[in-house]
Amino acid sequence: MDLNLKSLGFLLLRQHGYHIPQDIQGNIDENGTLKGHLYEDIIGVLNLYEASYHSVEDESILDGATIFTEKYLKESMKTVAAKILCL
Repeated sequence: MDLNLKSLGFLLLRQHGYHIPQDIQGNIDENGTLKGHLYEDIIGVLNLYEASYHSVEDESILDGATIFTEKYLKESMKTVAAKILCL
């Protein structure tokens, strides 16, 4: 499964009260950063960002993912804005 599908599934299950382990993502290391090619999946990163806000106490992977994805999405917005201004 790709990052987007995993993030959406995690988000929906957590929203409906199911306790899904934080390591179900599998694409995030213990620092909350993404592995490899997943940087290109902006929709997946956005959904991971939303899913990370459904962490419970002592879920360090999701806490790190919140910080990482927020920073990544802000940088992506700057890049997109710069490309639009160049057009």
